[in-house]
Amino acid sequence: MTVLGLTDPYTGTRPCSRLYRYGHTFRWVKGDRYVAVMADTCVDGRRVIVIDDAFAGHTVHESPQPLVDAIAVAADDWPDDVVLRRLADDWASRRGLLRRCRCRVQP
Repeated sequence: MTVLGLTDPYTGTRPCSRLYRYGHTFRWVKGDRYVAVMADTCVDGRRVIVIDDAFAGHTVHESPQPLVDAIAVAADDWPDDVVLRRLADDWASRRGLLRRCRCRVQP
């Protein structure tokens, strides 16, 4: 999937925000007009120094992964974590993932 205004694959040349929720990774690169959605936990690079591994016991993809979806956003909102969480929650809700997920959604 190629989307104009979306950095994919991510090369690490610009800052980004990531959210790991509902079994997906939501990646928002500074200046992008879309949030990339990928299945599982994707870090798009090699983890070199890990002090406290929050992903222990989970599959972590260090290489670029295919996009599942792209969510349109206002590039000026980056890096608003509240906006990113809302986008992820809305996306998951439309796909019925909130009902199947045992995780507790916090505002």
